Amino acid sequence: MRSFQVLNLVALVPLMGVVLFVGVVFAEDETVEGWVPPDDPKPQQILQEARDDFGAGRYPEALAKHVWFHRHVLEYVPSLRGVRLSFALSYWAELAKEFPPALEALKAERDQVAERVVSGQKSFSAFQELAALNNSLVSPDETVKVFQRLHFKNPEFASEVFSVAKPYLIANKQFPLLVHYLPPDEESLRIENTYRTGMARAEKREETQSKALLKQFYRKAMTSDAALLVAVLKLSNQTEQAELIAERFLSLSDAPEHQTAITSALDGEFPEPFPAVNSE
Repeated sequence: MRSFQVLNLVALVPLMGVVLFVGVVFAEDETVEGWVPPDDPKPQQILQEARDDFGAGRYPEALAKHVWFHRHVLEYVPSLRGVRLSFALSYWAELAKEFPPALEALKAERDQVAERVVSGQKSFSAFQELAALNNSLVSPDETVKVFQRLHFKNPEFASEVFSVAKPYLIANKQFPLLVHYLPPDEESLRIENTYRTGMARAEKREETQSKALLKQFYRKAMTSDAALLVAVLKLSNQTEQAELIAERFLSLSDAPEHQTAITSALDGEFPEPFPAVNSE
């Protein structure tokens, strides 16, 4: 049986009338007090139990189940990868607002993942996990800090995870880094080629509505990527290049929203995020 323990989960230290939670340590394969995963664990059921425990005020049990789910769910149900980094972490964060050990545990999990990423584990999924953990902690700046370390220590890997880091770099106004990973000539060519390839693909659709929707998708993606590039250049004081690239993209579509987005980017306004298009 796989066992799980929260050691010193609620080590209470009275100090001037204040109760402090200290020494939150998680260990595996130890004697468990309170909750033991079953021999045949069902991750979705365990996540729901964690929610039920939270609602009933059984916070230590809820925390143990959240930590188990985060660490082990993919061993049993790989398809829950998205749930693990979205709903499950939001539930854990909700528990953390009421139960200090849950917050410390969430931070500890984040720190462990960050250490793996910066110490050489070239894993796109690990960086995604780090960003999700920081989001749950409302600490997006920490994702930027790790990316900055990767930029200096392992730029090749930083390039691989740039798509994950990009919105946080934008929010933190890291324009030199953005320009570094969005080389203007290469990026503008990529955006245009992806757009033209996508529109040609859409044109082959026989069904009128499907064709129109696909064309709209590729146009919006092109608009978002192009406006982002123009805004980054403008805010990096590369105004001349921003204007040249804006002129190039303004000619690609006369859709009013496209024209407005590119023109606004020349004023340093970022576009609304849009799903990235795989150009392969």
